[in-house]
Amino acid sequence: LVIILGYLIYRKTFTHSDFSAFIGDSDYICGHNVIHHDLVYLNSALSGTVSAVAIDTLYLSPLLFPRHPYHALLKDDKLLTEELNNPVNDSKKASKLFYDEVNAFNTLPPFLKQIYFFF
Repeated sequence: LVIILGYLIYRKTFTHSDFSAFIGDSDYICGHNVIHHDLVYLNSALSGTVSAVAIDTLYLSPLLFPRHPYHALLKDDKLLTEELNNPVNDSKKASKLFYDEVNAFNTLPPFLKQIYFFF
């Protein structure tokens, strides 16, 4: 969602104030690498007004899928590395990954859930 709205701001079809109003009362913002990428740009563009708690699927992925050696968002829609990113597809993939992570979390033993919850 953050990526899609960021893209709309970039394309001038959605303003910074529209976005700020949209996320103004949000409790959470979720994305893949949202903490060290998206929020850096959003806080800069919105003058540091993003107060929602960030849920970053990039950091949850190795905890919940430790047997996977690579935790980048799979961009199988990009055939060549020189192609531009597709923020809409990235958002959809991050959303699916988040729900996969929620499902994986729900299968964990209670003691591990408590450890991860406080992480």
